[in-house]
Amino acid sequence: MKKIKWGMFLAVGLLISASLHAEESYHSNLERDLKRGFKNIVSAPLEIPIGIQKAHESAGYPVVRHVEGVFCGALKTVQRFGSGVWDWIIAWIPGKQEGLPPNPATLF
Repeated sequence: MKKIKWGMFLAVGLLISASLHAEESYHSNLERDLKRGFKNIVSAPLEIPIGIQKAHESAGYPVVRHVEGVFCGALKTVQRFGSGVWDWIIAWIPGKQEGLPPNPATLF
């Protein structure tokens, strides 16, 4: 009877320590995902000037290049903003969520 009592005590102790470890990783994952989502939402409008700059450095007609840069930057803005919102929504689910971050994952 004494061995069963100690075995139960040990099993409960291991379960508690495992759940405490899981809580720490849940909070760190939550913090990381919320931070990444915030950075993506805030930096989303910066994709338009970045797209214009990249198009400006390429060859071709200037007007066409800048229109292409605005269009590509706007699409990248939507992608980055959507990725940030997705991170905020999915962050609350336990586990390491990779999401679909744009390349690079954040601008800053």
